[in-house]
Amino acid sequence: DAMASLAKDVEFSLDVVGTGPDRKFYERQVSRLMLNNRVRFLGRLSRAEVVQQYRNADIFVLPTFREPSGNAIIEAMTWGLPVIVVDYGGPAAAVTEDCGIKIKLGSRAEMVNAIAAAIRSFARSSSLRFRVGTAAREHARTAYAWPLKVDCMLRWYQSLLQDRVGMAKSQ
Repeated sequence: DAMASLAKDVEFSLDVVGTGPDRKFYERQVSRLMLNNRVRFLGRLSRAEVVQQYRNADIFVLPTFREPSGNAIIEAMTWGLPVIVVDYGGPAAAVTEDCGIKIKLGSRAEMVNAIAAAIRSFARSSSLRFRVGTAAREHARTAYAWPLKVDCMLRWYQSLLQDRVGMAKSQ
């Protein structure tokens, strides 16, 4: 629905990568909104094809509030893409205000309008896309680097072990 409102004033194409149980619904919706010439459903892609999609993209949009992790967003940010996410769950936790736009939960109409406005702002300003994309790359590089993840996991396991030792002593 957000893409339909953009069709009047923004030149765009939308590539949907992956597949899932709702794909047929969205294909019908694209047809109903007469966006067949602008939206492509690419399905499951090889890793090399996914990399090419990142290279060709200008922005990355993940407008779901069902995604428990932020892995797709983090991956998009490592490619220097400004991101648009719903301000909920893993994707929202991965995005700072410098590296993307968070859409507040609200009514369907409010969210559709906010997503369209966010896409429109990135579509109209290459300098904004570059600035936010650069911040996204830096954030992903520093906040989600493997050494940082390993340190976090080690601290977590140490904390769990200390808790177990404490519980064993108290029994």
